[in-house]
Amino acid sequence: MNGQPGWADVALVAFETEGNQRYIFATNRLRENVGASELIHRLRRVVAQGVRELGGPDLLVGVKGGEEIDVAALLDPSRNLPIERGGTFEVITAGSGQALVLARGVGQGRRLVAHVTGAFLKDAPGLVVRGSVVELEDEPLHRCLGSAVRRRSEIAARAPAPELRLARLPIVADCRYSGYRAMTIDPAAEGGEGAAVSASSWAKSRAASDALERLRTASAKPRGSCPATRASWSRCFGGGRARRPGWA
Repeated sequence: MNGQPGWADVALVAFETEGNQRYIFATNRLRENVGASELIHRLRRVVAQGVRELGGPDLLVGVKGGEEIDVAALLDPSRNLPIERGGTFEVITAGSGQALVLARGVGQGRRLVAHVTGAFLKDAPGLVVRGSVVELEDEPLHRCLGSAVRRRSEIAARAPAPELRLARLPIVADCRYSGYRAMTIDPAAEGGEGAAVSASSWAKSRAASDALERLRTASAKPRGSCPATRASWSRCFGGGRARRPGWA
């Protein structure tokens, strides 16, 4: 592709979350399952935020509680400028747990990877997000994607397991739901009684409310056909019991 105008020094940046099922179902607490799914979904937003902060296009739109990627902007070449027309970044796809971006140079691609993985290390402990950067050179895009996947596998083989990021001392209290060390008290745990939870469980618990808000906003169904509150969500998954055992 380097023989074509505008394609010189272009790199493919590929992101993916790993071990999704293990991360979502690390505990049997419904609130954490929902929150873990939401944190995986946020990859698309974090990638778009990184692209914007590094001088690329702004593909985000304000929504209740924060920002979300604007699909119309993603498909609009006047906003998501094609890389061959001089763009710094071009977002090809951005979905739940996966994203592909073209960057102007390997250095820019690596800066984007650092931004995205750093954000998840801080805000979603225990979730593995990997990014790889490969130059397009004269290869077609689909072959470069294969190279990016192999590169990511090489990185994973050298990286420590995510559990090692959460090392503990024997004297530290246990998380109520996972095998990790406790970090704080989650007031929503145990039916509102509160319990000691790990950093991973705490991040998932906080993300659960955002997940429900996003689902309510995105749903085109009548109000009566979808969960409108935490309580109704719990009735759907908890057999209608008043104490909401599944949600807590």
